[in-house]
Amino acid sequence: MKNCAVCGTENPDDAIFCANCGSAFTVDETAPGAASPPPPAAGMGFQPGGAAPPPPPYGQPPAAYPPQAPPPGTPYGPAPYPMVAQVSNSKATASLVLGIIGLFICPIICSVIALILGYSAKTEIAASGGRMTGESNAQAGIILGWIGLALAVITGTVWAIIAIVAATNASLPALLALL
Repeated sequence: MKNCAVCGTENPDDAIFCANCGSAFTVDETAPGAASPPPPAAGMGFQPGGAAPPPPPYGQPPAAYPPQAPPPGTPYGPAPYPMVAQVSNSKATASLVLGIIGLFICPIICSVIALILGYSAKTEIAASGGRMTGESNAQAGIILGWIGLALAVITGTVWAIIAIVAATNASLPALLALL
């Protein structure tokens, strides 16, 4: 057994480095007849005195590494400008809902209101400077409003044609009786 010159810990005779502090044994400390250990590679902390520096504590990078980025969630510092929370425009949402209702339940009234609210919401969102969201809801409400109005016009036209045809067919025998 041989003792470490740095910390005094007993190590086996064939040890090249101290098991406690990690320092290298010099040639005169090694067992007689044993081959001397090869020198460590350049840049590995080899010191001319033969003792290598102890390894860094567990979890700590050596001093030669660049500083690490902060862990996720750690703020980097104050924001360059104040953050403003975005708010969804309620008129845009109402336009979308009324556009959907206008397709199925009350096409003329709900579709017209959906168009008015949709165009109003798009104007407010554009003027907000990015503080309001919901432009897609407003656009969808406008589209559904126009579709609802078109369906109401088509349905009204079809009913008018049916009424005219029914009235004409009902009066046709009376016209034939006059002739």
